[in-house]
Amino acid sequence: MIVLEEKNGRTIQSIKFNKKYISLYFEDGEILKLSESTYTHFYLYKDKVLSNEELKEIIEYESLNKARNYAQTINPFDSDAKKMVYTIID
Repeated sequence: MIVLEEKNGRTIQSIKFNKKYISLYFEDGEILKLSESTYTHFYLYKDKVLSNEELKEIIEYESLNKARNYAQTINPFDSDAKKMVYTIID
């Protein structure tokens, strides 16, 4: 069973904690940078095998977090900014 998961997924080789983000290093050399909230939400750790579906869900969650953080920084009274935020979230 574990062998099948490794073929269909990706293994986290190492994790590096930076000031603004957390970097996940995979065995194939790819690096994924995540916010702290995404990292803790998915309970990620070294040697964890992520299926392709889990990886896609993590990337989507991180993308939504970035949109939320951006939305918090804009002027709520600017109508153009509101339209852009609604477009990003939808």
